[in-house]
Amino acid sequence: SADRRHVVVCERVTSAKAEAKPRVRVVHVGGKRTVATLTAAVEGQYEACAFSEDDKYVLAYSGAPDYVVVVWRWTDERPVGMMRSKGPIGRVRFSPGSSTLLSINAPMRICRLSDKGHFKEIEVGALKRYGQNAVDHDWLSATKLAVATAFEKGSFSVLIFSDGSLAQTIKDLAFVPRCVSSFATHGEAGALDERHGFMVGGADGQVLIFRAPKEGGM
Repeated sequence: SADRRHVVVCERVTSAKAEAKPRVRVVHVGGKRTVATLTAAVEGQYEACAFSEDDKYVLAYSGAPDYVVVVWRWTDERPVGMMRSKGPIGRVRFSPGSSTLLSINAPMRICRLSDKGHFKEIEVGALKRYGQNAVDHDWLSATKLAVATAFEKGSFSVLIFSDGSLAQTIKDLAFVPRCVSSFATHGEAGALDERHGFMVGGADGQVLIFRAPKEGGM
């Protein structure tokens, strides 16, 4: 969590009993105890989970056979939204600017979670054009998104989207990208409160680091 007090983890079901369901736990780090157990009507195992930037919500997404994204208000241990995908989900992230705005790949898309628990896709032309080739992504800020892509012709790139438009293309990566992760440095109070760049990890173990210049570009 942003306040460093909690960790959220996915638990895999190993029991064959019908009542055994995939679940997500929120653990208090200092107290070393579970403070919330999160479940929902899903069949597949949870693949990954994360806190929202304001720590109010937790998301998790499942694998086969149902491919579901679930968002909980974790202090109440209740789901506030669910979305079924047509195919495997590679990554889901909360926007750092809004806990109701989520990014999902692949295909790459951005959705708004309504008060009624529905996910409404936001039409972004540039994302729709390149989104089918998205491998992974991460938010660089509330308005910037880094998306790693792999095209059939063997072209590997990182696309930087800003306010819904393609702002920059980092072409011809020397390896097949597998993951993208933004990073930050410690502020005056020691908090990781500003994103300063991102890393791209490859299938062969290579890692490229891209650091933002002081004026805020990439």
